[in-house]
Amino acid sequence: MPTTSRALELRHALPWTWRPSDDWRLTTHREGGVAVFDGGGDTGVALSVGPVWVWDRNGSRWQFEIGIKPTVLSEERFGTLDLGGHFHFTSHLGVRYQLLPMLAVGYRFQHISNAGISSPNRGLDLHLLTLDLSTR
Repeated sequence: MPTTSRALELRHALPWTWRPSDDWRLTTHREGGVAVFDGGGDTGVALSVGPVWVWDRNGSRWQFEIGIKPTVLSEERFGTLDLGGHFHFTSHLGVRYQLLPMLAVGYRFQHISNAGISSPNRGLDLHLLTLDLSTR
């Protein structure tokens, strides 16, 4: 079972925004990243890219997000954990708090699974703390 991970995610805003009222909006981003997992004496790399939807309210520092990304893993196994193939999907739910205009912190619950296209389909659940830096 992976015991440590390090990741770098990059986001690019997409042009689609939905405003159901003057106060609320749903924006879209494309997110891609690379992660390194260590565990069970094995080290593996994950590459992923996909959409993220962010829900926020004008004037609030809180943001809520959901996303799903096709993911390729370099390793199928971490020690005794067999993830069942190299192709997976990474889905997440998260919350972020904007500390400064260019700095946010957050929490993300992330699940990596092959969605039953390979066997076994044990999946991997991660609890992540995030630090987001923006150039805007």
